[in-house]
Amino acid sequence: MNRLRVGRRVRVGPASLVLLIVVGLVGCNSAPSAPAAPGPVTPPTRYAIQLSTAQVGLAAGATTHLTATVVRDAGFTGTVTLSLNGAPTGLTAAFTPVTGQPDVSDVAISADPTVTPFTYHLSIDGASGIETESAKFQASVADPTSFTVQGTVVDLFREPIPGAQVTIAGTTVTAGADGSFSIPGVTRPYLAIVTVPSKNEVHEFVDLDRVDPVLPLLDQTVTPPDGATVSGTLTGAGANTSTQLAEVAFASPEAHGIGVLWQGDGPAFGPLPVTWSGPTTTQGTLLALKWSVGATGLPDQYLGLAEAPLTLGDGQSVPGADLSFQAVATSYLSGTITPPAGYSVAAKDLWLTAGPRTGMLLGIVSDSDDLFTFATPQAGYPLGVEAKATLGNASTTLYRAGLQPNQVIDMTLPAPPVLGSPGTNDFGYATTFGWTPVAGTVSVLWLASSSGPSVFVYTDRSTASLPPAPFLVLPASTRYAWTVVGWGYYASMDAFTDPSAPPGSFGLAQDALVATAEPLGLFTSATP
Repeated sequence: MNRLRVGRRVRVGPASLVLLIVVGLVGCNSAPSAPAAPGPVTPPTRYAIQLSTAQVGLAAGATTHLTATVVRDAGFTGTVTLSLNGAPTGLTAAFTPVTGQPDVSDVAISADPTVTPFTYHLSIDGASGIETESAKFQASVADPTSFTVQGTVVDLFREPIPGAQVTIAGTTVTAGADGSFSIPGVTRPYLAIVTVPSKNEVHEFVDLDRVDPVLPLLDQTVTPPDGATVSGTLTGAGANTSTQLAEVAFASPEAHGIGVLWQGDGPAFGPLPVTWSGPTTTQGTLLALKWSVGATGLPDQYLGLAEAPLTLGDGQSVPGADLSFQAVATSYLSGTITPPAGYSVAAKDLWLTAGPRTGMLLGIVSDSDDLFTFATPQAGYPLGVEAKATLGNASTTLYRAGLQPNQVIDMTLPAPPVLGSPGTNDFGYATTFGWTPVAGTVSVLWLASSSGPSVFVYTDRSTASLPPAPFLVLPASTRYAWTVVGWGYYASMDAFTDPSAPPGSFGLAQDALVATAEPLGLFTSATP
């Protein structure tokens, strides 16, 4: 007997019927589906890093220690390599290896003397295959109680001065052939005294903090120890005439060399002397610029630019370094000079910056006009304008760098220092010299005599005293002239003695200022 199933009637629409039929066919006719491929699996952490402390402290120039422990899961015996992450230059870590039991690494954290005092947020990172872990900590670096000063004595162009005597913290050493010196046991701030026996000069640098100072003696220029000569022929840009000039220069990061071909000279040039210090070879650019001279003696049209790469070796003589001029367009650079109140414009010069140590002087105007216009080459090299104003024997000279053709500039010259005490009174070791400083400059107190030692004191203060005996031996009742030079632009003595600071000379790549006070005459005391 057939049973009838009794239940609720379900109404199925056409669309639902089609879907049911398709599902039924798939279920009846297809083979069982394969299981889905597994996705990426993050491996379980099999170790962790634990530090003995969350914060360490050390002085710049010192070393401290902490312990890093690798805590392993059961069965994990992989090698874990530790490293320091997030540290500034000069802050380093040395680890003893972690290769299994024992799982402890001694971590030596060291800060060299150049590290800036600060609290640094760091981590010790571990790596074992693709598994990485880390533990965070802080390292507080403080000013060192004592450190070693490793510096260099240089001239106006930052060329090394060998043989100078340097005294810091009671220790005196002689600068090496490269101008370098090293003195341990120094604390901040410190005073450096440099004597140049062959020149009868004493230079004092006040309130220094740097561990790597470059001490520039601003009255000194030395011949660099390395050198080469270059000769060749200039072609193109037409025949030389009596109204044309050309300059040939070599420029590299270390070297400089300039030669002028006067009216009618050429087409041969050289031998052009090139000097530098440091590496035995120097790679740079040999270039030449040619122009016609107008009625004022200044360039009125540029006729050609020539340039070629060149590598020079110490003691080398390079003939046949020929250059061919290519056309160069002429533009103009003009501006207004505003001298200090009561001062008159004395001169303005145009320079082309061929390299960091090489400037080509293109024109000089010696008049009192506060307006200027120079014809300039569109040569792809930056230009510079130097303006000088004077009042009596006081002067202020401003150099603007990085200029381009077709610019119009304003040059406002600041007033130089004004001398105060001791004026024209007698002076000795106990005398305090005072003046009004110039913003953005380091002040250089300068005393000069025809029969006594010259004295230079470099400071960012507005007063100074003289170096003591025996570094400075003042003669009795001897006439001196004293002045103060504001030398810029430098924000502090540390900026002035920074190894990356530019040379203190014009025709280069940075703005510069030299402001000199009206000198005063005075005598040393009968018993200085």
